Amino acid sequence: MKRRRFNVHGSLRASFKDGIFAAIMLGVTEHYVIPFALFMAATVQQVGWISALPNLLGSISQLFAVPLIRWLGGRLKFLVRAVIAQAILLLCIASLAGTELSFRLGLLLLLLALFTVSGGLIGPAWGSLMSDCIPLSKRGSYFGWRNRILGMIAVLSMVGAGLVLYWTREFSPSTGFFIIFLVGAAARLVS
Repeated sequence: MKRRRFNVHGSLRASFKDGIFAAIMLGVTEHYVIPFALFMAATVQQVGWISALPNLLGSISQLFAVPLIRWLGGRLKFLVRAVIAQAILLLCIASLAGTELSFRLGLLLLLLALFTVSGGLIGPAWGSLMSDCIPLSKRGSYFGWRNRILGMIAVLSMVGAGLVLYWTREFSPSTGFFIIFLVGAAARLVS
């Protein structure tokens, strides 16, 4: 089997840029799902389901990553499709902010579960792809540097999302949630 040569430095730069937008997406969405559910008048039991079920399914989904990657014909093809799916799911979640559907909490749970499953499937494929780019001896220093910066970006975006919700609380909290989930979808699409 002949291996293609690729630009390692270019791949690492692309990975870092991808990480910036993925960190923004996580910062503006991950910590605001429960407040969003509470805004939609979720009960304690519904909040429990929204907190637990997507994460459980996301963890289990990792078991199916390799067969899906093989079925789609490669890690990169799989990653592109899964990231686009996540962006679309975030757009659907953002659209729930302006609806008054009686089943919107159930729909939120379903969309969050699909979003988290997509994220769970992305992890093994991305990790495998990155292991091709970084020698074992340099992985710790590269990921330590990368994760330190991306962690700061995630915190700053989380603060930014909180400020958006604070500024929109008086006239339209639903607009605030719509904006932050829309920003999350856009960031995911860019990543």
